[in-house]
This record gives sequence, C-alpha cells and structure tokens, in this order.
Amino acid sequence: MKTGSIGRWHILKALLLAVVMAMFMPTLAQADTATRLSWETFAKDPQRVASLRKAVAVMKSRNGADHTSAEYRTSWEYWGSIHGYFGAQSPDGTVEEYQQWMKDNNLWKPEYEKYFVGVTDRLPPDQTATDVWSQCQHGTPWFFAWHRFYLFRFERVLQEAAGDPSLRLPYWDYTDPAQVAMPSAFIAPTYVDEAGKTVPNPLFEARRAPDWQKGTGTLDPKRTNINAALLNPNFLSTTDQSGATVPGFQSIIERSPHGSVHCAVMGCPVTVMGAVPYSSNDPIFWLHHANIDRMWDCWTSIAGHKNPDSQEFLEQSYTFVDAKGVAVTNKVRDLFDGKLIDYVYEKASDCARPAALFKANAVGVSPAPVVPHGATTSMLISTAARGIAIDKPVTKKHIGLVAEKTNAVPLALALRGHALVPSRTELVLRGVKYQAHPGTMFDVYLENAQGKRAYVGTLSFFTGGGGHGHAHHDAQAATDEVFDVTDSLRELAGANATLKDVSVVFEATTGRLGRDEKALFNAKSKLTVDEIDLQVKVPASTPAE
Repeated sequence: MKTGSIGRWHILKALLLAVVMAMFMPTLAQADTATRLSWETFAKDPQRVASLRKAVAVMKSRNGADHTSAEYRTSWEYWGSIHGYFGAQSPDGTVEEYQQWMKDNNLWKPEYEKYFVGVTDRLPPDQTATDVWSQCQHGTPWFFAWHRFYLFRFERVLQEAAGDPSLRLPYWDYTDPAQVAMPSAFIAPTYVDEAGKTVPNPLFEARRAPDWQKGTGTLDPKRTNINAALLNPNFLSTTDQSGATVPGFQSIIERSPHGSVHCAVMGCPVTVMGAVPYSSNDPIFWLHHANIDRMWDCWTSIAGHKNPDSQEFLEQSYTFVDAKGVAVTNKVRDLFDGKLIDYVYEKASDCARPAALFKANAVGVSPAPVVPHGATTSMLISTAARGIAIDKPVTKKHIGLVAEKTNAVPLALALRGHALVPSRTELVLRGVKYQAHPGTMFDVYLENAQGKRAYVGTLSFFTGGGGHGHAHHDAQAATDEVFDVTDSLRELAGANATLKDVSVVFEATTGRLGRDEKALFNAKSKLTVDEIDLQVKVPASTPAE
C-alpha cells in the first residue's frame, strides 16, 4: 500500500471509530446508572434471585464473626441494628423490657412468645457501632432521606456479599393491586438451589403473621393506593388557617402505606416487621422500603414538586458503614448532586393507578375540577363532633351536614361539584392520640344513612408519635389526620347529590385480606379524637358565596 493510501486508511479508521463510539457512548454512559426493578421483573431472571439469596445468606453467616471486625460490620444483624436493636444501651430498651411493656399495656398474648424466639439483646461492640446503630428517622423531616442512605449503603454490602456488582435491590410494588401478595420467594422456608438440593431459604422469616405463612394473606390494595398523596405538592407538613396540621407528602406516605404495610406483615407492635427496633431483620423490609423510596421519585417526577432546599434540611448528616465496614458520612445534599445515587427505578414516574371516572350526577354536571393544594379558603360543612372515644373494634360517630343558607354553596360543591369551581372536600381528625398502643390499625370510612360506606384512609401506629426512646411505646402526642374525601362524599350522595348527615366509622383491621385472623384491639388504649370536621376547600381567590 502506498504511503498516501496508508494515511487515508488511518483517517478512514479514525472516522469509523468515531462513528462507532458516537453510536455506543450513550449506551455506555447509561450503563453507569443501574435500574432497581420491581420484583415482578426482577424474578424473571433466576440468576438475579439466586444472587439476592446468596447475598442475604452470606450476610447472615457473618453474624458470628468477631464483633469488632470489619466482617461483622457487613453482617445481617449489624445492618438490622443500624435501624434499631434491643439492648441495655438501646433507646428502645432490652427484649425483656419490651415484652414487659407489652404485658403492662394489654398487648401481650401467650402465643406471641414464638415471635421473640431468636430475638436477643445486642451490645454495640465499639464506637462505630455506637455511632451508627439505632438511628432510623421516623416522624422527622429526614424520614425519606435517611432511609435512602440506608438502602444505598445496604445495597453496596449486598453486592459485595454476592460477589455481584450488578445486584440491585428490587422493590415490592404493592401500589399495583395485582402485586399485593408477598413475593413467593420470601414465603417458602426452603428452596431448591442450583445444585438441586433443598436448602433453607434465607429470604424466609417465620415470625410473620400466620396469614402469610398459610398463604392466605395479601395486603389490602385499598391501603396501598398513593394517588391522593401524589397530588400533594408539599413535601413537608404545613399548618392551615385553623391551626390544624396538614400532612405533606412525606408524612402521608410514612403513615400509610409505609406504616400500614409494616403492621400488615406483622401486627404492630409485635416483632419482626411490627416493631421498630427489629423490623429490618426481615428480608421483606428491604423490598418494602425500596418501594417507599421509589415513591419519593414518583413524587419528584411531577411538575411543580420540589424537595426542601433549606440549609437545615440539606446540611443534616448521617453516618453508616460501607461494604468494607468503614464508617462513611454524607450530608443530605449529597443525595441530590448526581454524584452519589447511581440508580433509577423501573417505574419512577406516572405511578398513580388509573382512576375511575367520577360519575356525573342526575343534574348532568360534569366532574368538577379539583382544587390543587396550596393557598385555599376552607369552609366547614359539618357540625363539629368532639371528644370521640374509639373504644371498640368498630366505632361510629354521626355528624350532621350544615345546610343553612350560609353553607349552601360549599355543601353543593361538596356533594355535586361545579364544572367551573375547583373544590376539594376533606375529613379532618383533630387531636388523634392514645395513652397505650391500640394494638391494631383502624380503617376510616364515611357511611350514609342507608349503610353504604366509602373508604377514606387508615390510621396506622407503627411508630406512634416518633422514633426511638419508647416514643412508639408510650402515650402518643396529639396529631392531626386529613383525608381527601371529595369522591367518597359524592359517591355516598348518589345521583340526587343529597345528604343530610354521614357517620365516620373507625374499624379495626389487620391490613390483610387473610381469612384466618382478626385484629387485636387494645380496649385500654384510650384512643381518642378531639374533633371531627368536614370542610370544603377552594382556591383562595374564589369567593365563598
């Protein structure tokens, strides 16, 4: 080949290489960002499931390592202790103290003894453990942020334990009504490994509610619907013009489905999933929290939604250990700079369920536009019900709807809507509190005079009023609960769009659709609601008359 030809050939090769690189560079760049898959997708590849099983088994095998070693810092019980643990130095006390608290508060049944088999007191072996154990955030502005760090660091340990850097945490997508059954790989006590041997299943946890073990239980899908929460543009809770606390997106999700799923897997406050200090010892915890973490991405994908940007929020720091057992500290702002978080979720946008269209009432009014959250005017449409004691598994409180002339407009908006006036109707439970843990969750319904009900939400008590230090044990400070009942109230009003009164019904629930168990209500809890109101909200610029 002539010299000139050689030169031209090199130029041609360089051009061809540039074209190939241009074609494949986007793919290579995208490969740096892995995807956390729904369990439904994840389980289609047996190798992924095998890798997850191996990782959990290896971490559990490290429980017996020297407690001052780096190996122990990557063990299953060490990582469970980061969320919470029982022990003399724990803010949640010892196992004996926890059991005695249950007995003292009418929460103990003899059969609960089996749920504490294998649950032992732990002692932080060094200063690193003292610093990182029992630091989970509940009822604070950093619930989402802390748990995102927790999952991120845990995922790194999983990858190292499995010897599989491609392993990512799957999520249990129970927001999809077709996925409310617990993944089958977590239910069987044994499985057949790649060598054809029947071996113990590291994803199995025997201390779950009996419904799960019998294969008769699933989550109730009405408690895993996050459509209304996704519409809330406020990340943190706010206060309305009456002084009531209006829960933000994070608070709503933390209570349900976060708390309600914990209590459905094992009735709160019983171990494993039902007890804050021990819940992360159940392998299903991690798929549950991956789904909760995904919901945060779902919310931020919606136009106009913005995470807190205050220095107080962003400068908060937390310490964990990495896959080598070395302490590592990050500030919350590190979650948002694009350098730390290296994954996306399979479904991180358009996460709402398909909504059933509101049926137009008899007068032919089309579905009214619903007022978005933000600056609003509130108008009461009910007589206030005060001092409600929820002292039975089913408690019903009648409330009247005010139909006087001054309330005619807001009542009409609540019952039928108006095509040109956005409105939202809320059920407000002011001052929800208890003296002892209720021992169950309560579904909240509206009911008309004919006995027709509409579900509006769930009161769950996974953490009670806060995080650690027995805050989830003892009397809960008064909190406010707000439920969007726009569609529910119109459904009860029916085609004639008329209602004179409704009842608010509180019904104890396990949170499962299992056939074999009943909710255990603690009649000595002194669970009360200071006041119940129904109110209509319209944009602040909309006249009340």
